[in-house]
Amino acid sequence: MAAETKTHLLIQHKDRDWDVEVDPEKLRRPILDRAGIVDLNHAFELLPEKLKQKCGTYPNINGFEPWPMIHELRQEVRSILHRHEYVYGGRENNEHWLYPVTQDGLIAQIADTKLFQRLFGVHQLGPNREYPLHNHHSRAQHSIHLSINAARTLQALHDNNPDLLVQKARADLIATQLAEEDMSNQEILNLYTDILITTTMIHDLATPAGGDTIKYLLNLDEEKDLRWLLSQNPELLKALQDRGFDERHVAFCIACVQGKSDSLIGQMIHPPEGDYMDWDRISYTLFDGLAIQLFTPDVPESLLPEELGEVDSFNLYMGLQSAIEALDSGATAVLGVHDKVLPGSLIDTSENYVLDTQGRLICTRPDRLAWLSAYRSWMIARHYAGHQMLGVEWELQQRLRELIENGITNDILTMETLLTITDRQLYDELLNLGDTELNQIIGRIRSTAGTTLFTGIVKSEKEKDGRCYAQFPLKIKPGFDSLVSDNGKVITLGEWVKQNNRLLSSFALQQSLDRFQGKWIVIYEV
Repeated sequence: MAAETKTHLLIQHKDRDWDVEVDPEKLRRPILDRAGIVDLNHAFELLPEKLKQKCGTYPNINGFEPWPMIHELRQEVRSILHRHEYVYGGRENNEHWLYPVTQDGLIAQIADTKLFQRLFGVHQLGPNREYPLHNHHSRAQHSIHLSINAARTLQALHDNNPDLLVQKARADLIATQLAEEDMSNQEILNLYTDILITTTMIHDLATPAGGDTIKYLLNLDEEKDLRWLLSQNPELLKALQDRGFDERHVAFCIACVQGKSDSLIGQMIHPPEGDYMDWDRISYTLFDGLAIQLFTPDVPESLLPEELGEVDSFNLYMGLQSAIEALDSGATAVLGVHDKVLPGSLIDTSENYVLDTQGRLICTRPDRLAWLSAYRSWMIARHYAGHQMLGVEWELQQRLRELIENGITNDILTMETLLTITDRQLYDELLNLGDTELNQIIGRIRSTAGTTLFTGIVKSEKEKDGRCYAQFPLKIKPGFDSLVSDNGKVITLGEWVKQNNRLLSSFALQQSLDRFQGKWIVIYEV
């Protein structure tokens, strides 16, 4: 790496230029560095108090003051550290505004493989890119977002108690025969970081073109298919060989993805049992909220309250209500949810964890975690499992099922094909079949206006008279088994919500469970 000669941050604010002398080493975070992430949240703290104060503090953020300042900071830190930003998805990374990815880290190294590049063409939420909420983000963007959050957590655990983290990481690696007893603490930490990032980056690699709609149609198991996919494509393993990886390391990553590992990484990505707000759930709740404009870009932690107060909770509740009202409005497509400054970092728990002596993850901000659970629960019921989303997916599945029975799509709808093509390629191939009904469905999927063919209602019981078009059970997993710290005691999130039932977060969460848990979404044709 080039010698670090620049030691000044030059921030050009509208009323003056600020020249801030910094030690380049203070801009570095060892785990984030290895993953290939620059921590602008940390760098922001090095700015003079007078400059930071110009941003205000939440909820009194001074307009959009923070973001131009962070943009300046982004350029300056990159210059000081001689790091080149990794541009993915055809544009600069704005999804994680405070944590840009660099070209020299493991995230970018994996993202450059052909296996991962395909995910930029696989939509995160299936066919519906335009309705009921405008959402164009991909599985690749989600995977990078997840990787950044997971690395931030590992860094926070290291900052809090490096000995405890290394002890847990060493035990996990020795138990899986991936480490020797005489490995140094730094070697253990480097290897564990690499395994975590590899796990998060590959967790959606086996998502077929068409997403869950096609997966459920063909009864594909993307976690099992991941093992097959990697065995047929050695490209990823070759990219990891310079980090000391072999088939055993990749097998451990796959076990964590499949929910077959009780390691710390397994707990974070796919806990083997229980109902936890794992990092996959947390990441897509935050990222989907940003994509549909429910959240505004993140702001530095120092601009946020140490504990969510009444005003903060009221704003979060009203933001959630705005989204619910938009989804319940009957509009074919909703292009924006609200115009409030509601940064996703307000409920982001990524850096709010500690390890206890048993190696368990404990969230130190249950107020944030409860809001994450509330937002996720409502989004499941009203967006992911809403009548507009499920209606067109069911319509597409039904028509494809009929074509499969007639032997028309056999060459297209195979696991081997679907794991090598993008959504666009899939729909283009399906259009080439020349089936009029199928073409109309795909046309509606690709339309900004979406479909007006379906309406829906939530019912306590399954409809039995056959009048509905389709119906699906609603299963909300609020993550109530997640462990949180409350006044020095470790309890579950479920216990915390019950004990704090007068808080708006608990109210919103319980409201969603009362309204949707164990119910049915019943869909009708208009």
